[in-house]
Amino acid sequence: MHVSSVLAHAPGVLFGLGYVLLIVDILRKKWRPQRVTWFIWTAVNFIVLWGMYQKHAVNDVIVVATICTAAVAGLSVWRGLGGWTTMDKLCVGGAVIGAAIAAIRPTAGLVASCLVILIGALPTFAHAYREPKKENFLAWGFFWMGSTWCALCLPDRSLAVSAQPITFLLLNAIVFSLLWPERD
Repeated sequence: MHVSSVLAHAPGVLFGLGYVLLIVDILRKKWRPQRVTWFIWTAVNFIVLWGMYQKHAVNDVIVVATICTAAVAGLSVWRGLGGWTTMDKLCVGGAVIGAAIAAIRPTAGLVASCLVILIGALPTFAHAYREPKKENFLAWGFFWMGSTWCALCLPDRSLAVSAQPITFLLLNAIVFSLLWPERD
C-alpha cells in the first residue's frame, strides 16, 4: 500500500477513534448523549452522504461519521437523555427541507444539510462552554484533527467536495476550543 493511500484514510481513522471514545463513555455511563440531537445528526449525515455520493465526492470522514452517529443515536435510546427542544424541532424541520432539496438538487441539499448540522450543534457549543468537564476532550481532539486533515487535503474546492469537510472543521474547532483546558 502506498503512503499516500494510508495518509488519505487518516482523517476517517481519527474520526473513528473519537467515536470509539464517546461510545466507551456511553457504555461506562460517563456521558449521556441527547437522543433527539444524535438522531437528527444521523439523519442529516445520511442526507449529506447521499448528496456527496451523487456528486462523487464521498470521503472517509462522512462515512465514519454517518455510521458512528447512528451507533451513538442507537445507544442513546438505552443510555441517553430525552427531551425535545425548540432547537431540535428546528433541526428536524431543516433536515426535512434538506432532504427535499437533496432529492431535487443534490448540491443545494448538501449545503442546506451542512447548515442544519451547524445549527444542530448550537446546544453542543453551549454545553461545551458551560460544562466542559462533561465532554470528552480527547474525542473532540480526534474529531478536530480528522476534520482539519480532511479539509486540508481536499482534492478540489468545489462545493460538493468542500461543504462537509469545512462544516465539520468549523463545528469541531469551535467545540475543541471551548473545551481547551486553559480557556479560563
